Amino acid sequence: MFPSLQVETDGTPFGMSFQEDLHQADAVPTLVTGGTWTIAGGCKGFVIIASVFSSVEALLKKMPRWADHRILVILKGIGSNTLLVPIMAPIRIFHDAEVAIVASTDLTTGYLLTQYKRYYVRFRSNPNFPWERLKGGPKDFKGRGISVQTSNCSMFSQIGPINDDGKPAWFGGAEMTMFRDIAQRLNLRPTFSAAKSIHAGWFKRSLTGTNATDVAFCGILVSSRTLDVEAITSSQPLALLCLKWLVPRPQRVHDQWDEIFEPFTPQLWLVVALVTLFVTFLLQRFTTATRRLVFTRNIKKYELLGESFLQIVAILVLSDVPKSAKEQGAIRHILTWWSIFTLVMTTSFSSGLISHLTNKEYTKKIETIEELIKNDFNWAMKTRPEFGDLINLKDTAQVRWKYRFIKVNSTEEHIKLMKKGKQVLWGYQVYGGFSLPDSDLPDAILRKFEVSSYCFMEYFIGFAMRQGSPFEAPINRYIRWYNEGGLITAIVKSVHAERYLKNPYVFNVLRQTKQRPGEAEGLDLSHLTGIFIIWAIGTAVAVVVFLLEIAQKCRV
Repeated sequence: MFPSLQVETDGTPFGMSFQEDLHQADAVPTLVTGGTWTIAGGCKGFVIIASVFSSVEALLKKMPRWADHRILVILKGIGSNTLLVPIMAPIRIFHDAEVAIVASTDLTTGYLLTQYKRYYVRFRSNPNFPWERLKGGPKDFKGRGISVQTSNCSMFSQIGPINDDGKPAWFGGAEMTMFRDIAQRLNLRPTFSAAKSIHAGWFKRSLTGTNATDVAFCGILVSSRTLDVEAITSSQPLALLCLKWLVPRPQRVHDQWDEIFEPFTPQLWLVVALVTLFVTFLLQRFTTATRRLVFTRNIKKYELLGESFLQIVAILVLSDVPKSAKEQGAIRHILTWWSIFTLVMTTSFSSGLISHLTNKEYTKKIETIEELIKNDFNWAMKTRPEFGDLINLKDTAQVRWKYRFIKVNSTEEHIKLMKKGKQVLWGYQVYGGFSLPDSDLPDAILRKFEVSSYCFMEYFIGFAMRQGSPFEAPINRYIRWYNEGGLITAIVKSVHAERYLKNPYVFNVLRQTKQRPGEAEGLDLSHLTGIFIIWAIGTAVAVVVFLLEIAQKCRV
């Protein structure tokens, strides 16, 4: 038995008289009469006394009708047909509460409305006998109606025109798909209504109003600001949203004319130039002296300093490497060791050049709120967001970002604003796809953007319901099963795949520009000291051979 009961009457002589009888009875708990129910009142048991059933609905507006409340309706007995009128009436006026309707002429027999059953019943004489309850909620609602409010909101819900019976012309979206599947499994008969506009807390009035809806969804973030009404609760989380900024893609730094020389440092280029001149001079002098004293072939052209220089450079760029022959004397050693030297140098150069040209350098990515403010960026939406869900209102810098918000009246106005530049967007990354909270923008604009490297906020989404709703436990049961079985992930990814065909940004904005890990450095002399040592040894061998040939006046 409840510790207290709230009693309401229709003010007729019958109602007032019956209420007086209740006050004088010793077997009933404390009675609260008149006024509007409040949470502080704590009543969960209610009695309505009325002469006719038509006056009951007005009295119900003064009290809650949640799943843990019990309402006893006592109608003035006018014969055996007293209960026919309430049975034929739309019993949604009782919302989620469990109700017993009896006639004053027979208080032992009445009509019982529980969460999932409606039937005539003979009440027990024991007043403390509990009503039938299911801990996990009903598994089959026997076709009971459920009122749903939603709207068109990106990947979460899409709904077509709704007819007079609450049936939309078409459905779409991840949340809509999940809800319809759950409703079918619970044998619920949903009737839909569309929210006129989606703004912060748009669902609160519909869930707590006179003609309250049972469930609302449209990407509702589960936060203290979103669900700040005590009479509203959220279902089990459907998915975790990573909120990210869409910022301009970094642009590649324009190529410079001297990039081809970057693989080597200036110091190394200077050493290569000096060595080239030295080998040129050595080749010319050796050729002149050798031809005077030793029989040789095919080296006459090297007597000219210009010809020697062209040959050394040709070998350096691997465009002309002459064959080595005994008739060339000591010259063959100079050319052979120079060819080995240049082979290693050109290989090192070409490898470094490929790395420099393919490792692209980009402008710095601007993605933090502080950087966005410093660079004079703004952000815009058609609906004013709940700023407390997007930024830290205790941070001075982020509060400044709040005042850079621009409210646009249409998608066309938003597109014009985006084309002017200095604009960023925000949206949700969930299960490998991205979605904007507002209408999708053209791909020609969004291809210039990519997601920020971090989540500036993370939230779960869920269905919003009235506190104590009979649908809460059954819906949560299926959501848990869906999460454990991976069905929610599969549904969301399927929605992403469908949206990608029309809006490529769903996946494209997640492909972030790869920045150069650090400033590229050219090869220094210290990196190639070994090959210079090998070349020096080879050149020394050529000098020794030259001296021996000069001394003996014949080839060695």
